Amino acid sequence: MCNPRVLLLLVVAAGSASAGEWNSEIGLEGRWHWQNALDAAQHDKSVSLTLQTEYYTDWNGGNDSFTFKPFLRIDQQDDERTHADIREAVWIRSGDDWEIRLGVDKVHVYQVHGLMPS
Repeated sequence: MCNPRVLLLLVVAAGSASAGEWNSEIGLEGRWHWQNALDAAQHDKSVSLTLQTEYYTDWNGGNDSFTFKPFLRIDQQDDERTHADIREAVWIRSGDDWEIRLGVDKVHVYQVHGLMPS
């Protein structure tokens, strides 16, 4: 997890860049449990607020790009769900048939069975 102050500083620093695009999503999530809590310290309902911002810029004719995606959740009841982190902070350099990635990135791997004949 990232300190929320450090995350805010990174967002402000990225925002001071003149070129680039910003995209933000704000979410409100409610959690309700059908059964009563077993422990008095547990809550049967809570609300959390989320903020995910994306900063993207490219240069060098699109051969270089940088993406930064911080995430923040504030939960009404659960301090362990309240957190800030960096979902993506990656510089990408690409050529005709190659690509270099440096930073923190999400990679999705899919495995498909049965498409190739035996």
